[in-house]
Amino acid sequence: MIKFFRQIRQSMIKQNKTKKYLLYAIGEIILVVIGILIALQINNWNEDRKLASLEKAILIDLKQDLVITRNIMDDDLNQNKLKVEQLESMIFNIDNKIPYTKDMDTLFRALNAWASPYMVMTTYEIFKAKGVETIQNKEIKEKTITLYESTFPLLKDDYDRAEWALMESVTNPFVVKYFEYNTSSDKSVLTPNSYEELLENKEFRNLTTFVKHLRMVGLKTYSNTIDDIEELINLINSEIK
Repeated sequence: MIKFFRQIRQSMIKQNKTKKYLLYAIGEIILVVIGILIALQINNWNEDRKLASLEKAILIDLKQDLVITRNIMDDDLNQNKLKVEQLESMIFNIDNKIPYTKDMDTLFRALNAWASPYMVMTTYEIFKAKGVETIQNKEIKEKTITLYESTFPLLKDDYDRAEWALMESVTNPFVVKYFEYNTSSDKSVLTPNSYEELLENKEFRNLTTFVKHLRMVGLKTYSNTIDDIEELINLINSEIK
């Protein structure tokens, strides 16, 4: 093709057709420019396809992580609801001087047992490295960052850390002093050294009430987090369908 155009130029020059040659040269330049623009457009189109494919892959993987995290948190929420019910039963027993039964040992375990949150972070690490610029949907991008950088830390670093701090500094020392840790049954339980003494111990009731309050704060935080996860999953579903 280049040889063909060169032959035409040489022919025009030999025939002294300068004006036609100039027009031809301009046309040739325009054709070259158009060819370059088309090539660039094709290249941009290919890059856009690659980015769209990467974006969809990240969103699909992110959704899978969120579904797993939501399911884990649903289980945690149900476990912690049960712990709150057990703590409420303990407070009722204390206030009404209910006589001791072995079934109460399961209730006492709620003092220092709760479900700690776990979040699947794998895809979010990829999102931080590549997805921030790749994800085009602004709402998905913002809600993902808020969820992982604010909502999850609120649950894990605030609520769960408070549970651990209380257990290590207050609850466990109290449990070691007044209970026997029993693992002979299918699940671990706490057997009081003297139930009658516990009934008269104001510290025991205060501790039980405070643990219940903290656990209920956790339930609210869990519930809000699950709602935020569900909202983001729905947004991603709408984007990738």
